[in-house]
Amino acid sequence: MIKTMVLGFMFSEKKTRVVLIQKQKPEWQKGYLNGVGGKKEEGESPFYAMVREFKEETTIQYDQWKHCITFKCNEGTVFVYKGELPFRELKDIDCHTCENGEIIEVCKVDDLRNNFLDAEPLSNLYWMIPLLLDNIKFPIELTYNSSGGCRQKAEFIKKEEE
Repeated sequence: MIKTMVLGFMFSEKKTRVVLIQKQKPEWQKGYLNGVGGKKEEGESPFYAMVREFKEETTIQYDQWKHCITFKCNEGTVFVYKGELPFRELKDIDCHTCENGEIIEVCKVDDLRNNFLDAEPLSNLYWMIPLLLDNIKFPIELTYNSSGGCRQKAEFIKKEEE
């Protein structure tokens, strides 16, 4: 079944910190760090799914998300967003435990592995976060051909021309 998901990366104003979450599900993400997100509900736009998911996980209502990437992989389509908040607001949610047991971590952008939870980031964050911080015209579309889940190393990445 093809799924539609949303994934958000909230950065500090100076772009030195990013909000990640230690996942509990799906099983292949359990224990890893990823952006905040989840499934788009029926009748919901990807943008409002991002607003809802971020509030559910962090308790912060944020409606200034910028759509950056439409990420297509074997499992479906992921709409990737980025946002920006003052670091003091991000500190308030650092180490926040969500209802489902997932934990929010505010990580240094340039040292994702060195985090309080001692959790490994999903491998695609090492190219996705720098891409989100790059000075390019968004949104872009990426096709990610993977085998065994999106955390596997990409066989190819193709930027679709507008």
